[in-house]
Parts: sequence; structure tokens; C-alpha cells
Amino acid sequence: MRILLTLALQGLAVLSAIAAERPNIVLFLVDDMGWQDTSVPFWKEKTLANQHFRTPNMERLARQGIRFRQFYANSVCSPSRVSLMTGQTSARHRSTQFISPTANNAGEYGPKGWQWEGIVPGATTLPALLQEGGYRTIHVGKAHFGPVDSFGSLPENFGFDVNIAGCAYGRPGSYYGKDHFGGKNGNATRAVPGLEKYHGKEIHLTE
Repeated sequence: MRILLTLALQGLAVLSAIAAERPNIVLFLVDDMGWQDTSVPFWKEKTLANQHFRTPNMERLARQGIRFRQFYANSVCSPSRVSLMTGQTSARHRSTQFISPTANNAGEYGPKGWQWEGIVPGATTLPALLQEGGYRTIHVGKAHFGPVDSFGSLPENFGFDVNIAGCAYGRPGSYYGKDHFGGKNGNATRAVPGLEKYHGKEIHLTE
């Protein structure tokens, strides 16, 4: 019995060491949020705009973590999303504009070599690297990493074990369960996938 207890304790010690080496990671990407759109100042002092908001959870995260005050962002969300997943600047991955869900939207005067399909096969991505390191990876919410039927359209294609509601659309057809989140009456335009059990219910997408 003493030997079994010793082995069990050793096993717990090993699991604890593994957990310490692989801490839980929660990464938020907030769409179209300005640097003053929170009560947390991202400058040397609070601005007038900061004083209009009450975001106590963000204040707690700022106190417990690291807050950056010098950073760069793209003017639209698509390049930012691809950069976050690949670790590349938009100049390198070449998704420099909003990704249309259905067609190449570079136009006649668009950039040469514009990567309108976002994340493509062969790209090294953060979730894939985390998978290799033994993590279970989960994507929740807006994806918009590539157009419909492309490699980047589904987060599970490039390293997520679980994908909840992520698809090619930059915004849902509707935020309400009563509207099937954009899929009511068979209309699949920008319908949020995987939430069928909430269709017809009095519920908001954020719930």
C-alpha cells in the first residue's frame, strides 16, 4: 500500500510539473476595439475617453498581466487575424485587406500578389504549434481567416481541435436565436454554424 501511495504521489508530481510547463492560455482578439475604448489606459495616463467606460475585468487583467503601450495594428481586422495566427506581418503573409467571403476583392488596382484567401495550406500557425506541444486547442466566436470553402475558412483546418461558430463570415447574418443567427427560412447567408440547438430560442449570440 505504501509503495502504491508513493507511486501515486510521484505521478501527481510529474503531472504538476507538466502542467507548470504548459500553463493554460486564453487569447482574446477584440474586433475593432480602439486604444481608448476601455477604462484601462494604454497611454501614460488616463484619457477623457477612458473615463467613459467601466471595464473592471480588463482592469484586473491589466493589474495581473503585462500591458503594452507601444504597438501597431492593421487598419482592418483580416490582416490582424492572419498575423495573430501566423506570427507574420501583413507585408509578409500578404493578406493586407479585408477578406471577402466569396471572391477576390483586390480589384483592378489592388496589390500584386494579394493573398485574398487568408491562411493557406503550409502556413505555420499558433494553434498547430500548441498542438505539437501537447495542448488541446479551442476556437470560439468569429473566425474570418479565409473565404468560403478555403483552407482558412475553418479553424480546425490549421490547428484547432474544437471550433465553435467560427467560419468565413466577418459578421453573422443575425445575432438572435429567433433568427437562427442568420439562417432562418433556409437562408444561409452569414449564418453562424454549429448553434442549431439554439435556433428559434429567445437568446442572443453573446449568451
